[in-house]
This record gives sequence, structure tokens and C-alpha cells, in this order.
Amino acid sequence: MPLMQVAWLVQRLIDWLTALATWYYNRKYGALASRLGGGVMPGDGRRGFLIVQIDGLAHRYLLDALARGATPYLQRLIEREGWRVQRWRCGLPSSTPAVQAGLLFGNNWDIPSFRWYEKESGQTIVCKVPAHLQRLQERLSAGRYGILTGGSSYFNLFDGHAHLFPDPVRARSPTF
Repeated sequence: MPLMQVAWLVQRLIDWLTALATWYYNRKYGALASRLGGGVMPGDGRRGFLIVQIDGLAHRYLLDALARGATPYLQRLIEREGWRVQRWRCGLPSSTPAVQAGLLFGNNWDIPSFRWYEKESGQTIVCKVPAHLQRLQERLSAGRYGILTGGSSYFNLFDGHAHLFPDPVRARSPTF
């Protein structure tokens, strides 16, 4: 069989597997969203907003990976679905809590790292402790709307005021 026919068959197989996985995950997480009170968003034609934050990945390395063909799924989303890659400067510090606070609330003031000591309270703040995250979010979001208000947020430290926020960190805590 010629190489082009093999490539075509492999692509059709990948497309079929992608469709199957999409169907599966829509059923799986659609049911979860319904149980948690989310449900399916209406198809009203409004544009969506998706942030994919990858710790430590510089913009130019992502562009290099796209150019080399190392990220075929992302490349297809860009070419077929109209997605775009947008550079975002996180500022300092570039730790996950500060970056996510800046993205979700437009405010990352007074978050020096993932773990720090607060002189005022005499407490060590650790951004994997649910009670610390809750207090931080309350402080960061005071007087602000989160960018995800009414939407969904997965695997973030803060919820961005999302309606659906299945949070594995807080789920393990007996205080939530």
C-alpha cells in the first residue's frame, strides 16, 4: 500500500478515535455537570473563552512546537476551529498562584510565591492548603468579577467565580 494511502487511513483512524473520545467525554462530564448543577450551555453562538496554562512553557517554544508539527491536535484546532495562540506576560513572580490570580481576577498583588510567611498573621501561607486558597481568593476578588463568572474552571487554584469548579485540592479537605 502506498505511503499516502497509509497516512490517509491513519488520519481517518485518528479522526474516528477523536470523535469517539469526544462523545465519551461529553457524556461523562455532561453527566457530572448535570449532577453538580451545571448542565449544558445553550448554543447561542457566543464566542467562548478557554485558557490553557502550561507551567514553564515559553511562547516561542510553543510556536516552535507548532511549526515542527509536534502539537498536531492544537494545530488542527487552530486551522479548523479558528482557535488562536495568544501571548500573555505573567509578570513577576511567575509562580502558579500569582499567574492564575492575574488571569482569573486581574489581580496578583501580594502573592510572592507558592509558599511564603506573612508577618502580619505570623502564618506560613501554602497554596495547596484549601483554607489558605479560600482566604487568598476572597482577598484577590474583593470588588472584582472573576473572568470565569458563570462558566467552568478545571484544575485551577482559584475558581475565577466559575459556576462549575470541581476542585481536587479542596475536595480532599474536610473543611470544605
